[in-house]
Amino acid sequence: LLPINVGEFAAPSGSFLIIIDRIVHDFTEFTWGYSYLTELSVWIPRPLFPGRPLSLPELFMSTHFPALYSTGHGFGFFMLMEGYWAFGIPGVFLDMVMFGILIAIVHRFLEDSGSRKLALLLYILIFPGLVITSSRTGMFGSIKYSVLTCVPIVGLMFLSRILQSGGRNIRPRSLG
Repeated sequence: LLPINVGEFAAPSGSFLIIIDRIVHDFTEFTWGYSYLTELSVWIPRPLFPGRPLSLPELFMSTHFPALYSTGHGFGFFMLMEGYWAFGIPGVFLDMVMFGILIAIVHRFLEDSGSRKLALLLYILIFPGLVITSSRTGMFGSIKYSVLTCVPIVGLMFLSRILQSGGRNIRPRSLG
């Protein structure tokens, strides 16, 4: 049999089973929402915040597999782990509702952007982060991936508008 950390979908779900087992057997405890704050701090680059807390995937490895963590190894961090580690089963429900609402907001924004080409381009850019890698990176990691993927495109679009107008009358407009 293969170990739990082999395969794109096996590793994250195996990590989830480990965290459930460790909480049930009092090896670790719920974060009671503190982990949501530490995940938000991951947006701040380490050079600007040297004492920044570890992301949840890093914390999982450093807590439960310190020898592997020290070599840079990871098992994958299942999306449901964030919510479970924070509040148990109600946390999983809360995370999935929040993630569903976020995806609906993104979908409506792109649908109403006025530009089918732009909407398609942004969908192509964020689809891997919000859908495919979310099973392996968690909700905050997926959001960060998607935002950072779109920033250069939106920046280039804004720069293009500045150059086309010669720098005059620059006003924010819809992305369409």
